[in-house]
Amino acid sequence: MEHKCLTLLLDELSYTDIATVLDISRETVKTHIENIKLKSNIKSKKSLIEYFKFHDLISI
Repeated sequence: MEHKCLTLLLDELSYTDIATVLDISRETVKTHIENIKLKSNIKSKKSLIEYFKFHDLISI
């Protein structure tokens, strides 16, 4: 589910929109993105997006 959340975040969807698409709560989306940030040692959502887009680490 983290991968799906990240993919949608990279498509510039908001947490609320991601939650709607995946039929989960906004808080669950936030938790998944926070987990990815922790695993990647990245502090902000903006930096996370920039990092994954720059390095082309997600196949969309």
